Amino acid sequence: MRILVKTKVVYIGLILYGTGTEIGQYMFTKTRVGDLNDLFADILAVLLEVCLYQMIIKIIQRIHAG
Repeated sequence: MRILVKTKVVYIGLILYGTGTEIGQYMFTKTRVGDLNDLFADILAVLLEVCLYQMIIKIIQRIHAG
């Protein structure tokens, strides 16, 4: 259970990091552009990782159970 809590914190941190990067690019640079599409891509990547992680956990559990 502790692992799941830690991974949730990591996933939330990754989304916040991507959000901060896009906001920083939008507000503080002249050579970079903050883009909502990039932010959505970051969030989608994290969500796909969550799905992949869950699939791997289930596979490992089946291996140990059988």
